[in-house]
Amino acid sequence: MKHVNAMRAPIGHCSRWLALALSTQLCFSRDAADDHLFANGFEDLVFADGFEAAGPTFGTAQQFTLALPPAPSPVSIALDKTKLNSVLTATEQQQLVLGNVDPAPAISTTLATMVNQCGTGWQYNQPDPNYDCSATGWKGPDATWQTSYEFDLVKLLTLTPANTSFTGTSVQSLVDVANALSVAGGAQQMLADTLGIAINAPISTQAGFVTTFISNVVKSHPNAPAGTFPLRFYDALNGMTPWNALLGANGAHPGIFDPSVPVSAQVLGAGFSITANGTSNVHVHQGVVLGPSAASAGALAAIVDTTGPTYDDPAELALDAPSLIVSTLPASATLTPRFKVSEQSSFIHACTTSDAYCAAGSAVWSLPLWSLERVVTTAARSRWNARANYDKCYVLCAAEIKVGFGGSAAGWTEFSTTFGIGSPPSPQYLWDMVDELEQAWVHKSGANSIAEGQANPAWTSPLDVTVSSATVATVVAPALAAHALQIETLAAGNWQAGNADVDFYLRAGEDGSVQLWFPAASDPRPSGTYPYTFIGFFDDVALTAKASATSIPGTSDTAHEKLVLAPGTRVVYAQAATGATWRVSVTYASGGTSADVEVAPLL
Repeated sequence: MKHVNAMRAPIGHCSRWLALALSTQLCFSRDAADDHLFANGFEDLVFADGFEAAGPTFGTAQQFTLALPPAPSPVSIALDKTKLNSVLTATEQQQLVLGNVDPAPAISTTLATMVNQCGTGWQYNQPDPNYDCSATGWKGPDATWQTSYEFDLVKLLTLTPANTSFTGTSVQSLVDVANALSVAGGAQQMLADTLGIAINAPISTQAGFVTTFISNVVKSHPNAPAGTFPLRFYDALNGMTPWNALLGANGAHPGIFDPSVPVSAQVLGAGFSITANGTSNVHVHQGVVLGPSAASAGALAAIVDTTGPTYDDPAELALDAPSLIVSTLPASATLTPRFKVSEQSSFIHACTTSDAYCAAGSAVWSLPLWSLERVVTTAARSRWNARANYDKCYVLCAAEIKVGFGGSAAGWTEFSTTFGIGSPPSPQYLWDMVDELEQAWVHKSGANSIAEGQANPAWTSPLDVTVSSATVATVVAPALAAHALQIETLAAGNWQAGNADVDFYLRAGEDGSVQLWFPAASDPRPSGTYPYTFIGFFDDVALTAKASATSIPGTSDTAHEKLVLAPGTRVVYAQAATGATWRVSVTYASGGTSADVEVAPLL
């Protein structure tokens, strides 16, 4: 309809209506006139004096300029220890092994120094090594170095035939034999001959001890079956303190480390982080919030992911090893555990039954692998398990010692004297004999003795636990990639914080077109509501003729009602979240990246 202002003659009074009725033979009531359409060419007349509405009336218009989002911005996230712990579970971290630490070289270096820390008297052919460990700072249960576990180890590794004490062992009577026959060098020389070593050479070698410690103590631990210590990402993140439990007591195993000396080391550094870089998929779309009577500018940030293979990632991060940036790590990292070998609570005697029986039936072989006696005996057997065809006579064969001779097993040692002079020792394996001699020597502490079960050799060896940035990146990258979405979400931050309940917004199509979008229920609206009853844009104010569509060329989205803007001005109508109807006039210039919008509420 059109307003016709030229015909504003006062026809509202009853007299005017009566006059008109005389000429047309009709008389209209006021109610009927409200809807009457004249048939004489005035069907387009709309009276402005209240008889009929003048068409849709809109309130004050407001103008906005909406711009497309800029190009995706770079995004970066520094995963510090706190964030890494939130991304990777403890179990996952424990499965990431940065390296395996071999303790053998460090222990060998330590022992080479320790054996001389109490003096070098043991290297001479003399019965008393004259130990003096006062400068070491070692302290045992009574706060003296004489009872320290470190001194126990020194004695173990510096026992030679020259300083051997046979007292309390099954070969103690060898001293009587040597004395009765005046054997040159005494029982000490006879022992050296039997073992095939110099009289001042160590009976238990450092190399043999280290090898057996690894095989018997380390490898028998459930968490170190390969003889090395796994340096896990979990350990490094936690300052290596998890090793106290990892390599401590486990089941029947007493542990590799002495629990009284806990370990720690800064492998990664206090400020450790792994940085990942990429591109944000969060696009902030400019839109308009339509209220009951007034409008305001608003924004709707949303994820626009076209990269794949998933299409809902807030960012695309490069999580491969070469792309990750690991913070500068300490140039070196050292952890110094105290290793300990525990002995049994009673003296373990040599087996003297027969070579066949004692090969496996000796009491020592029933002991746990990690026990001191088992370690010493195993090392000795490894050293002398091939010693055979040895036969030596002393003083015109008044005394004779045979090892693996006359059909006996290698290592099986037999002592004999004419007429039983000096009561020669019972036959036994060389390694059983060595174990007894070491037990007796380790328990000697000057004029005193250490109680059984209290001689537990211990030492500290610094272990290199340094790792490189490249190693960290290579090992951790696959685990981070498995949590890509979680990390990308952290990188994007609270990207919805600035969102408003916009009623429409400007967005680019995948083909480069400029489009006007109506919100969908899946959009991140701060109110969390979707109160629309008329969804989309319409060509009429009654919201019956749909102007928009969910499926249009230029975009794969099918969830939103949308319009592709053509150059020029387009007028559509839309319902606001408040339920009000608004006129939306959009002006777009060809090739532009923005649109001018004028909105006005229906009154």
